[in-house]
Amino acid sequence: MRYISGLVAIMFTILILLTPITNATIVDNTVKKAFIIYTPYFNVDDVLTLTGNQSRAYIENSTIIKVTPSPPYTSLYYELSLLTASKWDIVSSIPLDNNTLLAKNKSFASPRELVNQDYIKKLWREPSTVLIGFHGIDPQKYGRAVNYWEVPGSSVIPPLIIYVELGKGVRWDILDRELTLYKENESYRLVIEDLVNETIPLDTEESKTILLNLTGIETPLDKGLYYIKFKITKYNETHYRIITLGTIKQDIGFSGDYKGYTGPITPSLPKFLPELSSGEAEWCVREVVKFYTGVTRYLFSIYKIQEVTMLNYPVIMDLYRYKDKLPSDLFNTLLNISYTGLFDLISKSLEFLGKDVTEVIVFSPYTYTENYVEETNPGIKIVAPGILEYSSLAVSLLNSLKINYTVIHTDSTSYVLVDDPMLRINDIGGYGYGYLLFHPGTEGTKDTVIGFEQVLGYFTAFTSKVELSIRDLLSIISSLDELRSELEYNVTKLNTTIKALNNQLNDLKLKVGNLNAENKNLSLRIKDLEDQLNEEKKKFEQLSLYASAGVGAVFVVAIVLTMIIGKVSRRR
Repeated sequence: MRYISGLVAIMFTILILLTPITNATIVDNTVKKAFIIYTPYFNVDDVLTLTGNQSRAYIENSTIIKVTPSPPYTSLYYELSLLTASKWDIVSSIPLDNNTLLAKNKSFASPRELVNQDYIKKLWREPSTVLIGFHGIDPQKYGRAVNYWEVPGSSVIPPLIIYVELGKGVRWDILDRELTLYKENESYRLVIEDLVNETIPLDTEESKTILLNLTGIETPLDKGLYYIKFKITKYNETHYRIITLGTIKQDIGFSGDYKGYTGPITPSLPKFLPELSSGEAEWCVREVVKFYTGVTRYLFSIYKIQEVTMLNYPVIMDLYRYKDKLPSDLFNTLLNISYTGLFDLISKSLEFLGKDVTEVIVFSPYTYTENYVEETNPGIKIVAPGILEYSSLAVSLLNSLKINYTVIHTDSTSYVLVDDPMLRINDIGGYGYGYLLFHPGTEGTKDTVIGFEQVLGYFTAFTSKVELSIRDLLSIISSLDELRSELEYNVTKLNTTIKALNNQLNDLKLKVGNLNAENKNLSLRIKDLEDQLNEEKKKFEQLSLYASAGVGAVFVVAIVLTMIIGKVSRRR
């Protein structure tokens, strides 16, 4: 069975690498556009358990394949591997869990610094591919990209909680301005000195987008346009709590052509999420999800003929960072919002790009699992999940657990790559299988498992300007899966037949053994009977001899007696 699965996986990889992909025109109703979503921690079972019918319908109409993660188990590693369409060279630099790279000399670098931007432009055939939210992209060098992760601090308004008493001003240092809140009937009025005087409705999920125009005034921030939202709730009898997810200067993370986006740029959840009430936390997650939906639709509206769009959607992963700090019910609610928002984004994107000519591919390199193996050893240094600094302790632990590992060497240090995502050492690591989802597709292939190398083999096809019907590929995958199922059935059937024949053979052997024993017993009985017969024959012969001798003797005696009697009679 393992041989058959391996054969199918190899055939799948070969077909992937030989099958061409995407063109911007429609021919014979084949798929010509691809919308690729990279989202760690995406879990098919969570979608089926937590979300509504609309989200589950996407799962039920998708081809789903499980993916075995490769070390190191960090989001940045898989992200950079996707971006470069090859496994990231961790000998040169290790992608860490905080989205920075550890170079050979143990210095830290940003992904944008170490990724070859010219190579990316050629690889993804700029401007055929739009790249949204990938850490390694420089939007100033790649014409259709957004990277809101690495921007100057002077262009960022960070997430913040502001406590304010009605009618009394509070200094907001980032703007160097006074902020005051007033209550007017069924609304609030927010005033920021020289910048804002806005009316905000009470207790609504949909917050108002406010423009901070810093082009003509002096503040600690760079001049420009900043779009921002606020959530206002009553904190206690005297104070109100104003929450903002912050924003980034409108054009700072965009390629040169992207200067018309008019929404807050809020790509990640705030660190203070566990401090919030359920309503406030839900608002935060919804606003982050809305950002991804908004910025994606905006880019679609600008570039209507793109062949491939790749989006980094880290909302689910961000939320899992706070899993142990949130009540379980609230966590599940927020997770539901994350998934529902993702599928809403997919739905709106398909409507824009064209349902009949667009394939959605969701890639999750790993998921959260509660089945991890926990080990504690303070002497082992963890560089990142799945990668340890080389030591005899580390090697000894892995050997004792019978876990495979690989040792790599750099100029200054040796590292150990752990080939088991479920191993958790010193509270770091412990992951489950990832997923590769194709929509539309055929549901029911969740037992198919491939490695990360095969995933890269598939995505490599998107970097070539050749034609592909993704539905044909899915048909091939389905056919291979049917073939695998048929082979499994045949193997099972043959095993059953062989078992039955073995049972018959054993029965026959038993019967033959019994017959041999019976034959031996009969042979012994026959020999006994033959011996008895011979004995009886001897007795018979003797008896016959005696009998013959006896008759003769009687006859002689009779004659003698007769003669005697005769003599006696004559004497008389």
